[in-house]
Amino acid sequence: MSEKLRRLLAIQLFWCVPTTVGALGMYRLPWPDRLFVQAIMWMSWSIPTVIVFLVGDRWPPSRAHAGRTLLLALGLGALCIPGEILITVLTWIHWGMIQGPVLSALVRNLRAVGDSFLVTYVGILLAFVALRWFDQWRQALVVNARLGEDLARAQLDALRAQVNPHFLFNALASVVALIGRDPAAAERTVVALADLLRGTLALADRQEIALDEELDVARRYLAIEQTRFGDRLEVRWDVPAEVL
Repeated sequence: MSEKLRRLLAIQLFWCVPTTVGALGMYRLPWPDRLFVQAIMWMSWSIPTVIVFLVGDRWPPSRAHAGRTLLLALGLGALCIPGEILITVLTWIHWGMIQGPVLSALVRNLRAVGDSFLVTYVGILLAFVALRWFDQWRQALVVNARLGEDLARAQLDALRAQVNPHFLFNALASVVALIGRDPAAAERTVVALADLLRGTLALADRQEIALDEELDVARRYLAIEQTRFGDRLEVRWDVPAEVL
C-alpha cells in the first residue's frame, strides 16, 4: 500500500470517530438517519483535510516562507469553512432540522457555528504540521542511524588500514632479519613501529589534523623504511614553515 493511500485511509478513519460520537448523542432522528446525517457533516471534512495535506506537501510551511504559508492557510480556510457550513445547512434542511431559505440559514449558521468550524479547520492545520514534524523527526533518526553505521564502518576500515598495511609486515620482517645481526637496530625499529601505530591511532578520531602532525607520521614511517633499505632510500623534505 502506497504512502498516499495509507494517508487517505487514515483520514477517513479519523473522521469516522466524530461521526459515531455525534450519532450516539443525536436523538431527534432514528438511528439510521442520524448516522447518515453525522456522516455527511463530519466525513465531508475529509475533503478539506486532503486538500490541506496536498497543498502542505506542495508548499511546505517554513519560517522562510511564513507569508506564503499564512496566505495559503487563510485562503483555504475562506473556502473550506463556508463550504462545510453550507453542507451542514443543506443536510439540516433536507432532514427538516431547520427551516427557511438556504441563504438566510447559511448566514445564521455562519454566526452560530462559524467559530466551532474555525476551530476544526485550525485543528486540521495543526495536525498536518505535527505529522510533518513527526515525519521529519523519524527521517532524521533514520539518517542519523545510517550515518552512525557508516561512521562505524569507516572507523573500522581506517583501523584496519592503519594496523594491517603492507609496510607493517615488511617492518616486522626487517625486525626479524635485524635481530640476529643488529639487535639494537631491531629494537629501534620495534620502538619506531610502536610510535607510528600509536600516532596513527591517536589521529583516527579527528576530522582534521595539522600538516606538521601528518608529516610527523610520515617521518616515523620513513624511519622504519630507512632501516629496511638503508642507503638505498634517500628522503628530501621541502616543506615551508608557513604551511605547517
